[in-house]
Amino acid sequence: LVALADGPWGTEAAALHAEAFAGTAWVWKDPRVCLLLPFWRAVLGRSEEPLPYEVVALRDPTEVAGSLATRDGMALAFGLALWERYTRSLLDALVGERACFIHYERLLAEPEGTARELVAFCADALSDEPDRLAEVSTYLDGGHRHQKATAHDVLSPAQAALDEVLLDLVGPTE
Repeated sequence: LVALADGPWGTEAAALHAEAFAGTAWVWKDPRVCLLLPFWRAVLGRSEEPLPYEVVALRDPTEVAGSLATRDGMALAFGLALWERYTRSLLDALVGERACFIHYERLLAEPEGTARELVAFCADALSDEPDRLAEVSTYLDGGHRHQKATAHDVLSPAQAALDEVLLDLVGPTE
């Protein structure tokens, strides 16, 4: 993927990103970034702007699979397999990188506290002014949660082990 960033795909991606996000703080919530993170890092690393901060919302795998089943009619086992693939790809891409891990449940249950942590993590890009904290906190709306975790007996042993590792990831890491 990194090699693609040096060619026409990378040039086009850089132009599209600059057009969409020039000079503004932005949030990119798309699970496919887990697979494409090396490409986007290479593309965004060419610009004069600092690389974006990686904030990872860790969500219960059964919620992810349930959401995919509801939205796309995807089989639960396939949704869990996607969750595992995306999560493993993301963790591989983040080795040696600075990232902040936040559990999705806490993100929605404690938006103010989570907003403060996110602003502190992104200190040179976000201010801790009350208006900015309120803006970040408002964005973290619990109304976006449509699925609840279910019994984990549907997880494969590898998925259950991965989920256990994720439960220990909290806050900034390097």
